[in-house]
Amino acid sequence: MKDNLSKQVARENSKVHTAKRSDKEKPKDADQDKPGQITDEIVNREAEVLKLESRLRQLENELNLEKEKRLRTMADYDNFRKRTRVEFEQIIKGAGENLISRMLPVLDDFERLFNHDPAQLDRDSLLKGVAMIHKKLYAILEAEGLQPVEALGKPFDTEQHEALAQIQDPSKPDGIIVEETEKGYRLGDKIIRFSKVIVNSKPTAAENENDE
Repeated sequence: MKDNLSKQVARENSKVHTAKRSDKEKPKDADQDKPGQITDEIVNREAEVLKLESRLRQLENELNLEKEKRLRTMADYDNFRKRTRVEFEQIIKGAGENLISRMLPVLDDFERLFNHDPAQLDRDSLLKGVAMIHKKLYAILEAEGLQPVEALGKPFDTEQHEALAQIQDPSKPDGIIVEETEKGYRLGDKIIRFSKVIVNSKPTAAENENDE
């Protein structure tokens, strides 16, 4: 809209200058021959010039208003962008603080475990204590949306699994995961760590013939 107004202002401005210039360039002899007619033409010409000047002022005002509107829109967008960035940073910071505060009891449990006299802890008690801490930690992460990626016994999926090696076991289906060396996790719908797995690959007919 701003470009259209600018073009209209330029056109009207050109008309005004053309009208004024035509009055100055009109031959004097023609003015002396028909004074009454020329007077009417001058009046009409002046009225036309005034009309064009009025239209030009109107377009210039509209153009200025459009410029002000655009500047206000740009300022509003810039303020919105800054405010959104600050709010997003606060949300991320708040989420991080909340998760850390919920994990502090797990840290406390580890410190209590380490502060025990090793001589007074038998293997079963130690394993039981570690299992309880693991369960508490997992519950906290699960509440945040963390879920393990299913792997063992499942078909290999490049969207969820990372194959470290292949084995050939004729008793198992082709492309089935037979071992998981590192568990994968998803947060909500997003995979944040791929499962590292070993995949079964059935031998080909040619390989079976070679084995025989």
